[in-house]
Amino acid sequence: VTERKRMEESLRQSEQRYRTILEEMDEAYFEVDLSGNYTYVNDAISRLLGYPKEELLGTTFRKQVNEEDTALLYGAFGKIFTNGKPVRDISYKAIRKDGEVRYAEIAGFPIQNQKGEVIGFRGIGRDVTERKRSEEQIRHMATHDALTELPNRMMFGQLLNHAIQAAKRNKRQLAVLFTDLDRFKIINDTLGHEAGDLLLKTIAARFKQTLRATDVVARLGGDEFVILVEEVDNPGQLVTVAQKILSTAMKPVSLMGEECRVTASVGISMYPKDGKDEQVLMKTADKAMYFAKEEGKNNYQFYSEDMTSHSIEQLSLE
Repeated sequence: VTERKRMEESLRQSEQRYRTILEEMDEAYFEVDLSGNYTYVNDAISRLLGYPKEELLGTTFRKQVNEEDTALLYGAFGKIFTNGKPVRDISYKAIRKDGEVRYAEIAGFPIQNQKGEVIGFRGIGRDVTERKRSEEQIRHMATHDALTELPNRMMFGQLLNHAIQAAKRNKRQLAVLFTDLDRFKIINDTLGHEAGDLLLKTIAARFKQTLRATDVVARLGGDEFVILVEEVDNPGQLVTVAQKILSTAMKPVSLMGEECRVTASVGISMYPKDGKDEQVLMKTADKAMYFAKEEGKNNYQFYSEDMTSHSIEQLSLE
């Protein structure tokens, strides 16, 4: 009897240690049955989800999971059930009681009975929201222009490549509109870089607002912008876009108490007519834009082979 009591006390203390660890640790810990209903939750998961423990117990975990991640979690638990082995690094979006979305990362383990059958699951995880947001910020900084928040050259190149592949598959046309602001340097030199930056931010916001949501506007650097227009049916469609760009650029901007105006020169190249890859399309649009500048600025030009021969003539004259 004494030996049994000693073993029972040892077991009680062991369980107490186990419960203390679970309750005091920073990691979220939970147990669910095969239906996904909570059978045990610790304080950390209660804090993460914003629910008192009693509100979680007996309810399905689905309520606190972003809808698009539900299948992912069921898939992970299904794998644990089938293999009887843990699955780690399960990332999903958790929905708090107040509706706030938090990022969570968990590892799932099987709960087995004496026969080794899986009768439920236990999970241990943590709130990784700050890390995820930092990663998103770093990704955004790598792919977007810091001043205007528009996609940068690298991201535009990726988007254009994807668009070319889609156009190739669907036998569609697309266009690149290379846009350069006229007189920007004068304003930048006269009123200073702060005014120049404000002008670029204003023009960028106006371009984005004027064009369709499906059109991509990017800043390449300096006063150069580029626009991707997909699913082009005819050149007339691009004339409308180019005219929108010209009229948007011409609208006055108030800078340092001065009303300033700039104009734009736009060069247009079309896939597949003027180029079948990103590099050639960008090059031909750029050439057409320089031709628009030579033609007196504040206008648009479609790329043509004549421009290339014209450029060669200019080089030979120089």
